[in-house]
Amino acid sequence: MRILQSKIFYFFLGLFLAAAIPTVYAAWHDPVSSGDPLTSTKWNNLISEIQQIKTGYSLSSSSSYTGDSSHNNNNDSPIFVTVRGGSNGMDNPCSLSADIDGTLVAEDRNNNTSYSKTCFISFVVPSGSSWGVSSDPQGDPGGGEYTIQLWE
Repeated sequence: MRILQSKIFYFFLGLFLAAAIPTVYAAWHDPVSSGDPLTSTKWNNLISEIQQIKTGYSLSSSSSYTGDSSHNNNNDSPIFVTVRGGSNGMDNPCSLSADIDGTLVAEDRNNNTSYSKTCFISFVVPSGSSWGVSSDPQGDPGGGEYTIQLWE
């Protein structure tokens, strides 16, 4: 019985390898279009795009806000945004959230009223996108105070 089980195993293993090797070879060497599975060609293209992304961001501005703020990235390249604060200074909770083109992309919240707190969020805004930051710590309808730093 044991010999029969091993022969069946090796039979199916052989069928699997016979079908898989040409498929893997074709996927590894053929160019692909959008929506196709990841192949070596597509991987190499992605690596090239990543290497072309702007590096060496430097701080370009720092501004303080309360509540909600709306902005636009009118640059030809993405910007990196860091935000800290979000407290109302009264009960000590903090709250920060950010959206890009209406989609929530970052959030930090702590509604514990003991001790002082500071929230932090960061995100990348694509060129031509609108973005906003909101702070609404628990118990303060006027919103919390925060500082936005833009890195370009």
